[in-house]
Amino acid sequence: MNEYNHLINKLKKYEIEATGKLDPITFIENFVTIQHPVRGSILFKVYDYQKEMINTFEKSNTITMSARQMGTTITGASYLLYKALEKPNQQIVILADKYYQAREILERIKYSFDNIPEGTNHANIKYTKKYKQKVSFSNGSYIRVSAVTRDALRGCSPDILYVDNLGYVNNSLQEEFNSICCAPLAATGTRVILNNTGSGYGLYREIFENAFKGKNSFTPIRIKWDQFPTRSECFKQDMINMLGEDGWEREYECGLKIKQKWWERNT
Repeated sequence: MNEYNHLINKLKKYEIEATGKLDPITFIENFVTIQHPVRGSILFKVYDYQKEMINTFEKSNTITMSARQMGTTITGASYLLYKALEKPNQQIVILADKYYQAREILERIKYSFDNIPEGTNHANIKYTKKYKQKVSFSNGSYIRVSAVTRDALRGCSPDILYVDNLGYVNNSLQEEFNSICCAPLAATGTRVILNNTGSGYGLYREIFENAFKGKNSFTPIRIKWDQFPTRSECFKQDMINMLGEDGWEREYECGLKIKQKWWERNT
């Protein structure tokens, strides 16, 4: 029975590819394998809020404010792999508040790429370079990573800029990075994706709030803790017992309680 199911799944993948260009959600759910902390290596089946993220990435510059442990980083990583493989010659840059975190995102992308089913069109694409901080593919696309610095994008105008947890960078560096890199690129054709979990601080929160007011080019996405299908009030109480009210507010409500009146006026 397992061999039969494997054959059916393989035929399904061939049929999907034969239809032509894939949309990102179809690609991710049928070709992207991720490492689940409990279930091990599995195909990535995205939840509704993750579909909203992916569809927004496709259409506009995006800024997220997400509760912890919602799978937003793996969603971003899977989308970036899709863009690198589906469209040739894509220049993609991943930045994070810490270099090792940017490296971790690239490792997730490499794991998913290494596990694309053999015999499919995307499996025909190979690495041309494979380093800790950069991978290049035979279709001309590349993905490189760095920490957020004022010089991280010197001499580079990528097709996609993905920044993880900018809200935890020192605010003076946030402002410098935004004025030198982020804002100019967002205004000149680079697709900019800013993803943050937990409360975030400084300029990041200001960009997020201004996006809701229509004062910048970003589409804001607020991802609430209870959008994850298995989370309930019991989960909330358990986390409050471990983290305290302030910890819960900071990590899962994104520090928005103090902004509640503003939030109610703008949602």
